[in-house]
Amino acid sequence: SCARHCLSYATRLFTWAEQRGLIDRNPCAGIKPSILIGPEPKGDRVLSLDELAAIWKATSSLDNHDRIVRLLILTGQRRCEIGGLEWSEINLAAKQIELPAKRCKNGRPHIVPLTDLAISLLPERREGHRHLFGKKPRQPFSGWSQTKRRLNQRLGADFAPWTLHDLRRSFVTHLNELGIAEPHIVEAIVNHVSGVKGGVAGIYNRAAYLPERRKALEAWSGVISSLRQPVTTS
Repeated sequence: SCARHCLSYATRLFTWAEQRGLIDRNPCAGIKPSILIGPEPKGDRVLSLDELAAIWKATSSLDNHDRIVRLLILTGQRRCEIGGLEWSEINLAAKQIELPAKRCKNGRPHIVPLTDLAISLLPERREGHRHLFGKKPRQPFSGWSQTKRRLNQRLGADFAPWTLHDLRRSFVTHLNELGIAEPHIVEAIVNHVSGVKGGVAGIYNRAAYLPERRKALEAWSGVISSLRQPVTTS
C-alpha cells in the first residue's frame, strides 16, 4: 500500500540522517506498518464472482474511487493506470484508452478497448482538469487508503481482506477459467510480456490482437452485467 511504502522510504531517509549526525533520533523508529493500515493482505487472492458482485454493489455511489474500482473490474488494468487517466488518453470515437509507454509498467504503449458499460463510468469532463479522477486540476487520483477503507466498511466485516490489485488477478483468472479468451489474448489485455508472450516470442510477436481483446472485454462486460443483480449461491 502507499502508506507502507511511504513509511519504508521515510525510515530509510531518517536512518541515513541519524547515522550521519544530522538528526538526534529517527522519528520513524518503532512505528509498525500495521498501526497505519492493519495487516497486509496476502498477495494471491482471487475474488469470486459473488465477491465481485458485492464490490460492484458497494461502489454504487459512483464517486471517483467507485468509478475507478468498477473500471478495474471491467478492464483488469493497474490502479495507477486507471487512477491516473488523462483525457488525452481517452479516444471515445474508437472506444478505447490509449496509454503511452511512460504510463505503463513495462514501458510499452497499451490500448484498452472500452465497452459501453465502461464508457458509462467515465466522469464528466471538468474545465481545467487534465485527469479524469483527480481532485486538483493537474493531479491524478489520490487518497487510496482512505477511500479503500470506506469501501471495506461498506462491504462489512465478513468480507475477507483484499487489495485493488486482486481485481487484476481475478480478471485474468476468470477470463481464463470461463474460456472467454485464449491466454495470449488475456495477457495482451493486461499488457503482460511474460508467460505466453515472454522471451523471444514476446520480442517478435507484435500482433496487437485488438479485435480479439475487444471481443473478450465485451464478453467479460456481459458477465459483470449479469452480476449486477443480487447473486445467490447454492
